[in-house]
Amino acid sequence: MQVQNIIQPAATIIRITEVKPGDVYQRLVKATYSGDKDKVVFGMVMSVLVNGEDAAITAIEFTAPMYGGTMEPEIKVFANGTDMALFPATVKEWNTHMSGALAKQTKEVEKAEATAERQRAVLVQMQDALIRDKSEALTVETTAFAGEVEG
Repeated sequence: MQVQNIIQPAATIIRITEVKPGDVYQRLVKATYSGDKDKVVFGMVMSVLVNGEDAAITAIEFTAPMYGGTMEPEIKVFANGTDMALFPATVKEWNTHMSGALAKQTKEVEKAEATAERQRAVLVQMQDALIRDKSEALTVETTAFAGEVEG
């Protein structure tokens, strides 16, 4: 049996030393449970906070949900000393990722709007069927009954 390594060790090692708001990146998220798989999430740096001694980065990341549904944006804060595997991403990669996410989110919104419209119609029917004032209902019935007796 011959075993070959299918992953070639040919990668350029880049150390990110500076980030600024608007930079896009990919971040490796290691699996936390035995059944999970490692994944890569896309993010954009929102702000860089530095007070001379401490530093932090705030970013918005978009992760595809495990079981379908919509992509949920998540605000992340990374303080100095946080271990993370961050990789530069190009604007083209970001736009490709986000355009797919945008199309999926648009479909989810349209589906939710259609459901909401159906629910509004049911609500209107229920409101129309509601007897608002018992005395008014009795008056109508009494008038109809009195009219029948006279005739």
